[in-house]
Amino acid sequence: MNQSTLNHRVLSFDVLRIIAAFAVVMLHVATEGFLGCFPSDEWEVCNIYDSISRWCVPVFVMISGALFLNQDKKISIKKLFTKNLFRIVYIFLFWSFCYALYESIICNSFNLLEIIRLTLKGPVHFWFLKVLIGLYVAVPVLRAITQNKRLEEYVILVAVLTAFIIPMLITAIGLFDELAGESVQKYYRGFEIRIASGYVGYFVLGHYLNTYQLSNVLKRFIYLMGLLSVILVILLTHWYSHLIGEPSEVFYSNLNIFLLFESMAVFLMIKQLKFSANYSSLIVRLSNLTLGVYLIHQLLYLMANDLLGINGMSFNQYYFIPFYSLIIFAVSCLVVFLLKKIPIIKWFLM
Repeated sequence: MNQSTLNHRVLSFDVLRIIAAFAVVMLHVATEGFLGCFPSDEWEVCNIYDSISRWCVPVFVMISGALFLNQDKKISIKKLFTKNLFRIVYIFLFWSFCYALYESIICNSFNLLEIIRLTLKGPVHFWFLKVLIGLYVAVPVLRAITQNKRLEEYVILVAVLTAFIIPMLITAIGLFDELAGESVQKYYRGFEIRIASGYVGYFVLGHYLNTYQLSNVLKRFIYLMGLLSVILVILLTHWYSHLIGEPSEVFYSNLNIFLLFESMAVFLMIKQLKFSANYSSLIVRLSNLTLGVYLIHQLLYLMANDLLGINGMSFNQYYFIPFYSLIIFAVSCLVVFLLKKIPIIKWFLM
């Protein structure tokens, strides 16, 4: 990798991609036990590992926002649709087909219509690619908004209130009184406040945190709230799951105030770190593999489970979940690296 390429990289984004990709792998390794071994000591361990890795996808969204909303980077609508959007679509369809084909082979039932249906649906973790498509469509509008700092702050404020705080409060009401929660939800939806719904808040926030310097007091507050949020997600998930008698992911939602603080804390912490130039080339090379890791790691996990009988619950979860996550991550990196050597396949990993 030449020096000119390295000079134009934001190494903190590369590091964020690497640790977020690993967190995605650990989240999926831990989730199997979280959903399958309640109640038990093993479940408590899975809850901890699952809880501490939930910030991964929001951070990916924040990185995308920081890059696509960067006013120094010229992005035409034509390029956005013909290159960026089209790229996500064909990547989605290709790897979704691979997952569908694998499922048909394992089930020993080749049904063309079912393969097409599964391909269009995509494996569960491909929801992130669909979110990216929606955000990319909004990029021209969001770029116009982020030219004005005050207007950008307004969008972030609206997002925090309408996409994170209010829905979370409504969910909390529903936990104690389902009928009351549904009534409040229906009433709130009547206002149709959608200007900054979904993942728009994370997308714009990524640009804001990358562009403007926060005060040290505010950063320390975000770090503290990020740490407290991790603890609260663990404890609240434990409490509510035992209350209803089954594992609940309600506090794992990316669109709640806890995950917002966690994601901001991770983003800011890595952003302010200094990285040695001696490792910059390695960091960039690993970063360039992370999209592929996100795409194929679950397929490798399924193959290991189906063919070798190994999964996140095979051994003591205290050490095996992070250890096995590291193995899946490393093998995924190696497989992606080798696949990128194949001329046609590499276009579905870039």
